[in-house]
Amino acid sequence: MDIRQIQAFLAVAEELHFGRAAERLHIAQPPLSQTIRSLERELGVELFARTTRSVRLTAAGSALMAPARIIETQLKVCRTVTRAAALGETGVVGIGFGGAGGYAVLSGLTNAVAEAYPGIALELRPQTYSGQAVELIRSGTIDLGIVSLPVGGDLETLTVRRETLLAALPVQHRLAGEELIAMRDLAADPFVMYPSAHGSRVREATFALCAQAGITPRTVHEAPDPYSLLALVGAGLGVAVVVDSTTHVRVDGVVYRPIEDEVPPLEIAMAWRADNPNPAAHRVVAVLRDMDLP
Repeated sequence: MDIRQIQAFLAVAEELHFGRAAERLHIAQPPLSQTIRSLERELGVELFARTTRSVRLTAAGSALMAPARIIETQLKVCRTVTRAAALGETGVVGIGFGGAGGYAVLSGLTNAVAEAYPGIALELRPQTYSGQAVELIRSGTIDLGIVSLPVGGDLETLTVRRETLLAALPVQHRLAGEELIAMRDLAADPFVMYPSAHGSRVREATFALCAQAGITPRTVHEAPDPYSLLALVGAGLGVAVVVDSTTHVRVDGVVYRPIEDEVPPLEIAMAWRADNPNPAAHRVVAVLRDMDLP
């Protein structure tokens, strides 16, 4: 039994007329009659009682109606699902991100994708910082990733935020009441940083700022995410350099102060491979392009 036979059976069963059924299927009547006879031979039963004036379902034909309609419905579902997947309207898209900037961007993107393409699921991988995200995108392990610019020219990027670096201090810190913080004034302070293995651009920027100020930061703790990092700062275990989107993270005992040194902004971007074979990933990029970004 094949799909063509099922469709032919349903057309005749619903029309109870071979001529009208043939018109509905856009075929000639003789091939339709042959298809029905072939199906009857395969099943070993008569599905229709035929006379020169009428066509009616036999008991066997009536019994076949319900399963035949189920098969037809499943066929339509198969067509819809496969076409949607080919068009990128369904599927799973893996996105790596780390730091507060990633949380801020993905909050809006998740809502926008759910509205535009409810069949696309975003598989979010937190604590995936810039350097690691680039490697995972290149290997095809994830589809998209939040990274700090610049990255290699082999990846496509779209800037999603421009971050300013700030100093995060314990509220009881001697400089907590100052309007501006000079990096050289933190020379004696312990620092809390993101792990070096994650390829965090904020960590790199912290060392660059310290070098510019002529100091060497003393790292006493490492934290895998903004919440952990700020909790350590709030506990008085060290100071940190963070991006301005981190200020949206509410942690008791932490104050943020601008840095008076020359601090270049960090450009945060979504990155992906242009040759990514996942159509849904390109749909997500299209949604991102339509968002109100800086």
